[in-house]
Amino acid sequence: MRINLMGKESRLNSTPGILLAFGFAVIGVLMAGNGFNQYHGQSQNIDNAVNITATITETNIRTDSSGRGGIDYQAEISFDYRYEGEDYSSDYIYPLDNDKEFNSESDAEQYLDDYPQGREVTPHLNPENPGEAFLNAERSNQPFISMLIGVLMAVLGSFKALQRIL
Repeated sequence: MRINLMGKESRLNSTPGILLAFGFAVIGVLMAGNGFNQYHGQSQNIDNAVNITATITETNIRTDSSGRGGIDYQAEISFDYRYEGEDYSSDYIYPLDNDKEFNSESDAEQYLDDYPQGREVTPHLNPENPGEAFLNAERSNQPFISMLIGVLMAVLGSFKALQRIL
């Protein structure tokens, strides 16, 4: 913002505004970095996966408030397995997530019908993370979304900070 004081034009820089823009940029960089780490971890888990045998120990449907104003139903599955002489338990359905969301309770129940307690299943695990076996080796778009939003925040925050400084 430029003001005219006694014939001299001067620019007022708001320190809180600069700090806010800079903080926005830093949060964006951290978010993009977190998305990249998730993408890398997901890729490592899927690319290095070995199949194991496990037994379903518990299933559950958890309700949660939806971002759309309704209720989401999360199907949760726990299973036990043995790998290289050690006993483990996991509840990961996908490499990054331990539940699967549904819009209705009946859809969640129908999904869990395929995973009755005591059933043997063939999950996957990355030998580098044997305690985090997962049932479905499907990639998620969530890391890309985090990276994209983070990059946009970093660029916008940097642009606004530079705009206020210069």
